[in-house]
Amino acid sequence: MASRDAQDKPDTALSRALRDARAAFVVVGVFSFFLNLLYLVSPLYMLQVYDRVLASGSRETLFYLTVMAVGALVVFGALEGLRTATLARAGAWLNRRLASPILHASLRSNLARGAGGAEPLRDLQQVQGFVGGPSVNPFFDAPWSPIFIILIWMLHPWLGVLALATGVVLFAIALANEFLTRKPLEEGAGASAAAMGEAQRIVAHSETVRAMGMLPALEQRWSGRNAAAQARQLTATEASGWLTGLSRFVRLSAQIGVLGIGALMVLRGEMSAGAMIAGSILLGRAVAPVEQSINAWRGFVGARMSHGRLRTLLTDHGAEPERTALPAPRGKLSVEHVYVRAPGSDRFILRDVSFKLAPGEAMAIVGPSAAGKSTLCRTLCSVMPVFRGTVRLDGADLNHWPERQLGAAIGYLPQTVELFDGTVRENIARMQETSAEAVTEAASMAGVHDMVLQMPEGYETPVGPNGINLSGGQRQRIGLARAVFGTPKLVILDEPNANLDQAGEAALSQTIAALKAAGSGVVMVAHRQSALAAVDKILVLNNGAVDMFDSAETVLRIMAERRRFTAKSKGAPPTQTPANPGQSS
Repeated sequence: MASRDAQDKPDTALSRALRDARAAFVVVGVFSFFLNLLYLVSPLYMLQVYDRVLASGSRETLFYLTVMAVGALVVFGALEGLRTATLARAGAWLNRRLASPILHASLRSNLARGAGGAEPLRDLQQVQGFVGGPSVNPFFDAPWSPIFIILIWMLHPWLGVLALATGVVLFAIALANEFLTRKPLEEGAGASAAAMGEAQRIVAHSETVRAMGMLPALEQRWSGRNAAAQARQLTATEASGWLTGLSRFVRLSAQIGVLGIGALMVLRGEMSAGAMIAGSILLGRAVAPVEQSINAWRGFVGARMSHGRLRTLLTDHGAEPERTALPAPRGKLSVEHVYVRAPGSDRFILRDVSFKLAPGEAMAIVGPSAAGKSTLCRTLCSVMPVFRGTVRLDGADLNHWPERQLGAAIGYLPQTVELFDGTVRENIARMQETSAEAVTEAASMAGVHDMVLQMPEGYETPVGPNGINLSGGQRQRIGLARAVFGTPKLVILDEPNANLDQAGEAALSQTIAALKAAGSGVVMVAHRQSALAAVDKILVLNNGAVDMFDSAETVLRIMAERRRFTAKSKGAPPTQTPANPGQSS
């Protein structure tokens, strides 16, 4: 049974953080105990004033009772402030403790499934807001409600019966609130997230949307999703509103009932007027947590859903084990019978891919569209998980390298260059603190030093979100400088010349030559004949499998022969070299 429980509730960063936060919750529970005791100050004061002061006419008794009551209320206010501050600090502590693990898990989830975003961090804020806000207070106060009902019973049994019945009815209303609103809230939250994601995608592709007049169609799709989300949330809100109104009717009616029954008991001489007033105050305190929980239920359901999603995320993509640091890599790359599947699919993008690359060698990957070239690049960077087979760097599986050490040993220029909101210097330095010499050395190796100097603020020029302040060619060249920063032993370039002019292509050739001279291996996806001049080997991919892998001279010769044969069979004039090796079969 213990093993099954451990399997059902795996130990994650979330569960460990909540365990470590128990001390704060225990302190809040202790504060709640004394706060609920101090709630008795008002009814006890009323009871003594009505039964003793008014009966005896003693001003001294009234004075001392008032002083004691005010002193107790000062303590009450201090404890309430301490409880609020403790909960707020606990929520902030949970955020600090979990933000980094959740960010890492979100990154791994996005890489594994090809989908994700900042939703897990918003879930963390939802949990923090509930734990650190006033919505959680009723759950700490509710356990003391039976004590107040017992005290009311001690004043008179009939008042106790009324208080107990009121508590039962309000608890039933709370259960009805859970039953009626849980599903609409969950469905509404899911639909709202989908609508928000759709809106973010529309804004992110604003140029395409505006240029081709796609906004009306996209707006219609988004409006449908948004309307569905609003409809489900409205259903939950209306149901909760009606139940909240019913709960307030029950509470106020019960308080009137306490006064009515109490007045009858006073007339019959079975209790005092002070007890009647005290019973009304105690009843309000006894049922308040249940009524407040109905009002706070929406926040509780949202926090519970967020907690469930975070637990699933951290269970599926939790922290990776610490890896032993390995000797500095030399750059020997070995790919052994690698199979890679599309994220969330059983379809293989790469099938039985094998090749080797020695330090100081450059290899081009060519092939038709959808052959798996970019996927192979991402696999070599340990971005795409390998389903079967192994990618080794210096004989060690990429998964066995410490993440930080592997990241420093690899340079990667993706097909779509993504720059971060910062300066040119920060982006070249991979957003880390480093010397100016290291940055300028990388810029010089990538041939962008002179280009950067021509920018308005040189290396301190802001690139803007996603490099919006730079042209496509500038972004690609800055991305190339980032890839070669620190002279990594393996540099992977996915179509590095897609947005380059003639000067940029010349600088790219010089960069590849400099990397080879430094002993770095270079893997490059190429679609232009000019890019093949600097490579030693060529890998031809076709439908995810290796069609050819040999020296550049041999592969180019075979490709030329295939072109001549194809041209001859079609009656077209033969060509000596392929005009576009990237489209070769």
